Amino acid sequence: MADNNHIDAALRYVHQGWPIFPLQGKQPLKGSAGFKDATTSTAAVYDWWTHNPAYNIGLGIPDWMIVIDVDPRNGGLAAIEKLQQDYGWLPQTRCAVSGRGDGGLHYYYLRPDIPLVGNLNRAGYAGIDIKKQPGYVVLPPSTHPDTGRPYRWVDEDCPVAPPPDWLAVVAARPAEPSPTAATGPVTASNVLEALDVPDVDRWNGDGLVTAVAGSKPGERNNVLNWACWSLRDDYQSAKVSDLAFQKCLALIIDAAEHAGLPEKEIMSTINSAFRTGTPQ
Repeated sequence: MADNNHIDAALRYVHQGWPIFPLQGKQPLKGSAGFKDATTSTAAVYDWWTHNPAYNIGLGIPDWMIVIDVDPRNGGLAAIEKLQQDYGWLPQTRCAVSGRGDGGLHYYYLRPDIPLVGNLNRAGYAGIDIKKQPGYVVLPPSTHPDTGRPYRWVDEDCPVAPPPDWLAVVAARPAEPSPTAATGPVTASNVLEALDVPDVDRWNGDGLVTAVAGSKPGERNNVLNWACWSLRDDYQSAKVSDLAFQKCLALIIDAAEHAGLPEKEIMSTINSAFRTGTPQ
C-alpha cells in the first residue's frame, strides 16, 4: 500500500463494521459534521478516498467500543504502568501505536455496561483517557501531522477483547447521590434561609454542561473556560461535594469533546482554570 493511499485500509474497516470518516491530519474536514459523518458505507469510502487518497482515517467510536488512550505527554506511560501494577495486566486486545513517535497507545476494548468517566486523572492515573461514543480516534495507517509517521497496529489480527473487570473500580462514573428527604414544615422564612446556605445535595452542574455542549465554533473555548471557572468557584465556596465535582468535570470534558474542541485545547483550558487551588 502506498504511503498516501489509505483506501484499502478504510475498506477493511467498513467490512469489519467499524464506522469511519476522513480526517485532515487529526481534524475532521472543514465543513463536515466530523465523527457524525462516520459510516460503514463502502460507497462513501470510495467517494472520500478517491477524492483524496491521502486523507487520514478517523473512527467514530461505536457504542459497543471504548478506547483507552495513553498520552505520554501527560504522564500516560508511567500511569499505565502504575495502573497495571495496582490492578493487574491489561487483557490482550487490538492496540495501536501513535505516529507521534513518543510511545502513545490506543487500547481497543468492548464497552462495559457501566457509565464511564472521560479520564483517570482523578483516580491518580494522569494521561489516561477513556474515549467512547460520542468521540473519535485516528486509525492506522494514518500519518501523524507533526511527524509524518504512520499510526500502526501492534497486531492487526488481534480481536477487540472485553475490558478488565477492575476497570469498573477505577473508571466507573459516580452514581447520582440519593436525594435527602425534607424535614420540618416548609415556610417562606426557612426557604429563603436555605437559599443563602450552600447545599451540596441541591447543587448540580447541568447548566454548565449544557452550555458547553451547545457552544458554537468561535465561542466554544470561552464557554468551556467560563464553565471551568464557575465549577471551581462553586467548589471553593463549598457548594459542591467532591462526588458532584468529579462527575460535573467529567461531563464538561465529554461535552467539550462533543462540541468539537480538540483534546489539547480542552486540557489546556481546564489546566488553566485549576492551576492553583485545584481540588484534590
